[in-house]
Amino acid sequence: MQLEELKKVNEEIKSVMIKHVKKITRMEGDVDDNAKLFELLSTEISDLHVKNIKLNEINENQLLSELHEAYANEFKTMKLEMEALRADKVMKDVQLNMLYTVMEHHLGIDVQSIYNNIDIKRVEE
Repeated sequence: MQLEELKKVNEEIKSVMIKHVKKITRMEGDVDDNAKLFELLSTEISDLHVKNIKLNEINENQLLSELHEAYANEFKTMKLEMEALRADKVMKDVQLNMLYTVMEHHLGIDVQSIYNNIDIKRVEE
């Protein structure tokens, strides 16, 4: 009877071992699938990281370009304003010269000589 019992125990052990082999085989398949999935996800994350870096570079370049354009436009505006101020100064100088000429002619005086005399009196005092 011992042989019969040993066969029975042996069959039970064999049955348990077969179940464990099947389970391990399934787990190996799951591990392989998970490893493939992990590799795929890692590759996708790396690709997305590279795309993100490129987009950041593009955004930085766009921002720099827009800033450059804004500064260029502001510089042009300032340059035009300076030219307008220079033209206004030239016009004012001409008007002032005309006023002196009219005043000197109308009053019959020389403004420069009168100014020089006043300046000499200041120095003497």
